[in-house]
Amino acid sequence: ETAGTGGSVTAHTYPQEATGRYVRMRGVERATPWGYSLYSFKVYGGEPAPASTTRTNLALNHPAYSDFYQHAGNSPAFVTDGGWPANLKDDATRWSSDWNADRWVSVDLGAPSVISSVDLYWEAAYAVDYELQVSDDNRTWRTVYQPSAADVAARRANVKSPAEAVGVHDTITLPSP
Repeated sequence: ETAGTGGSVTAHTYPQEATGRYVRMRGVERATPWGYSLYSFKVYGGEPAPASTTRTNLALNHPAYSDFYQHAGNSPAFVTDGGWPANLKDDATRWSSDWNADRWVSVDLGAPSVISSVDLYWEAAYAVDYELQVSDDNRTWRTVYQPSAADVAARRANVKSPAEAVGVHDTITLPSP
């Protein structure tokens, strides 16, 4: 509320499982004058089996979409190909948007899934602020994560010049009930 007259509100929030067939990163604020650029968008569901330390990437080789990408060499399909550079500065396959702050990339998991965490492997053109959203129909989106104001401020303070810029790796653990 930006024009309220005061008062109090009691809000109850409970950890809710993040579920959906589609998962998207919606950019809010860029770190550089360029658009957003992601090497890899990994989605994990549930917990690994008790005898295993391996998690399954639910997004691996699944269809990916975006509202804009620079050219075929920076197609959204590259965020689900499983690759990312070891030092996050090497050139590798990636999705890259134009220079608009309000851009998104989404992944179709193929079926509704419980989502426990998301890994985003950013190129130097990363998001300072963004939202992770889920959807069952690829039209109606629900935000399940957005960095805190302190996280956004820390990311802004870490922005480097283009020559010194390196990628960022975000691991977002979503709430479980």
